Amino acid sequence: MGTIIPLFTPQEQPCSELAVLRQLARLNRATSEEMRAGLELLCVVDPVGFDGALPAARPDPDADAELGEPVAVCGRCGGMVALFPEDLSWRHYRGAVNVFGVQEAFDAGHEPAVEWRLAEEPEELPV
Repeated sequence: MGTIIPLFTPQEQPCSELAVLRQLARLNRATSEEMRAGLELLCVVDPVGFDGALPAARPDPDADAELGEPVAVCGRCGGMVALFPEDLSWRHYRGAVNVFGVQEAFDAGHEPAVEWRLAEEPEELPV
């Protein structure tokens, strides 16, 4: 006796996870000419998908290296501030910028207003 609910076999309804894995395997085996042809087809069939796959403005890997790491500064006085582990509070400090150097916390007369700036940005002191 058969069931009321039809049973699907893999030939009738492919597993979507396996289909994606098969496509990724095909992509890994593709030559540069095949990839270019695939992107050309995607450009015609799905322009939005093409823009997602190949953005117009590619990020410059050297741009981040030139900017440097952001540092914490006080928004009031422009002095360097850091989060000290003893009491997990932000304090003004003097000394080395990196964590391996010697830093000395000091009282600047006000609570730090923490802002993040790139090391190359000029400090803007309030007037």
